[in-house]
Amino acid sequence: MTILAAGLLAGFSVHAFGRYVAGSSAPFAVRFCVVLLFAGTAAAAGYQAGGALAELADLEPWADRGISVLVAILTGLASWRDLVLPGNGIARAELQA
Repeated sequence: MTILAAGLLAGFSVHAFGRYVAGSSAPFAVRFCVVLLFAGTAAAAGYQAGGALAELADLEPWADRGISVLVAILTGLASWRDLVLPGNGIARAELQA
């Protein structure tokens, strides 16, 4: 349990630092490397998740690989978009009293 908590704390810390650097006035090369690092690791995780889901569906090997690559691309693009585009999340309407 301690290892899981330490891993989550490290992940949240690195994510917060990455968002800070990507949104700061650091040189373009530094911001680009940080965003590329985040998008690359997200794509690798998406590839593994897509492969696991395709394996559960018991598909042909070529379909398994195709789904893995598709999920990797989508996950990498979502990570890139999340770090590059400005915004503070989803805008929600205020609740009426």
